[in-house]
Amino acid sequence: MSWFIPPLLVFSFVFIIKQPRFLMPILSPMAMITAWGLGHIKSKKIRLPIVSVVIVFCVMQFSVLSYGSDGMRNISVGTFKIFGKPYYGGRCRIEDLKIDTLIQIIAERSSSNELIQIGSVNVTGARPDNLEIVFWLRMENDFLKPVDLVEMYAWFLKDFDSLDFIVFHTHSASELMWPGGEEFKTLLRRHNPNGIQVIEAIDPLRWNSVLERLENARLDFNLIGTIPKAEAIYYIYERNNRGH
Repeated sequence: MSWFIPPLLVFSFVFIIKQPRFLMPILSPMAMITAWGLGHIKSKKIRLPIVSVVIVFCVMQFSVLSYGSDGMRNISVGTFKIFGKPYYGGRCRIEDLKIDTLIQIIAERSSSNELIQIGSVNVTGARPDNLEIVFWLRMENDFLKPVDLVEMYAWFLKDFDSLDFIVFHTHSASELMWPGGEEFKTLLRRHNPNGIQVIEAIDPLRWNSVLERLENARLDFNLIGTIPKAEAIYYIYERNNRGH
């Protein structure tokens, strides 16, 4: 029980968790406790049907969240989702993320022997989100050094003057083209509520500083390209004094 209850209490009432998936480490003790409880049901007539239902539901949940259609994933009773909420809201294909196109635009404006520092800013609430963009930019591209505004705000501020590019991922219907102003801050809080709440609670001075630096840097960057995708768009900015 010490493996399960203390982390659940701490992360439920002491710390604000950014994503429900951060509680995944307690799934193992929960499974063990469930198995122990089922095993102590003395009557086979009661135990076997319950065990069967649990196993079938677990298999169905894994299958639906991993391979099911969006309609199956969204089956609910009231506001309660029967199969839970998947990390990806829908089917996500790597070609839909347009990461290859993004990397190509940046690579064409960079020499082969330089390390490129990229600031990633995402206010869509869609995929790829935050560290996912950083992951895909970094994966198999050793010349790229991406940093995310929300998840890596301290590094973003520290490396701000060295950023060669800023990639702004926003809604295609929005008229906001640069990450600055009250509308930008509103979108940040709307699509990263837990993350922003944590940052504002533990490090408000540095967070406000990075937002101010970003807003005031608009004239230091030049828009070099846009990449439209489903209901969203990348705005790619290059620092003016890079010399390319």
